[in-house]
Amino acid sequence: MRISLPANNLKTELATRGFKHLFHANSVETSITFFRHGAIFSRKYCEDSKIPQSSQWSDKKDKEFDIYNDIFLNFHDLHRNFSSPNDYGPVLFCFNAIKTLNFIIDTCIGLSLTKKQPHKWLKSDAPKDRWRSSISDLFPHPAMSAKARHINGWPDLVISAETLPLDLVDAVVVDKHHTSNTFNNQLQSIFQNCVDGHKLPIKIYQRKFCKLNCACKTNQYIKSKNLECKYEAGNWQSIYGKIA
Repeated sequence: MRISLPANNLKTELATRGFKHLFHANSVETSITFFRHGAIFSRKYCEDSKIPQSSQWSDKKDKEFDIYNDIFLNFHDLHRNFSSPNDYGPVLFCFNAIKTLNFIIDTCIGLSLTKKQPHKWLKSDAPKDRWRSSISDLFPHPAMSAKARHINGWPDLVISAETLPLDLVDAVVVDKHHTSNTFNNQLQSIFQNCVDGHKLPIKIYQRKFCKLNCACKTNQYIKSKNLECKYEAGNWQSIYGKIA
């Protein structure tokens, strides 16, 4: 059984600490699906609806622990924080934190925080080993301190919903493909056409800032980390052609 937490309290904490965005990274194929439909979907929703999505390395565990029909958001841009491309894919959705939490509150969606990464969960774990029991456990430093935005451990914000509308998203950041000169232009064009079609106020950017020693600057990183498939259009290739 998961431990649900009050979204109002989290909203207050994030606003006080200066969190403007929550983040969701995904593959090119799955992101095109999101843009085409104007919403982000759970893995199970895409599977049941037979709409295109790439496989993810976490699928097996998510099914095992009944979180396959949830949507995951992070508190930081993991690419930038950990100096390496996000293993879930090169497309980063930047959700407006307050608008998203207002939507969760207004629609009475359940919200939980993980205590450790779900792929590290064990069947023998008690709920308290998987889920945080309070929002205060998330932040080790006072709200007005210089370290107010520091997070305690590894939290995922798990939203008990099949879908979130893309009008909660302020911007999308696309990672550079270091072996392709056309990747970003192609992808930004596809996304922009979808944004215009849905009349969404989303800005599309190419990532320009990450740490000097970031592993994404290594040309072979994508292949060496088995990320290559996350940069491909997959089932959308028949419409958009080869992206990477």
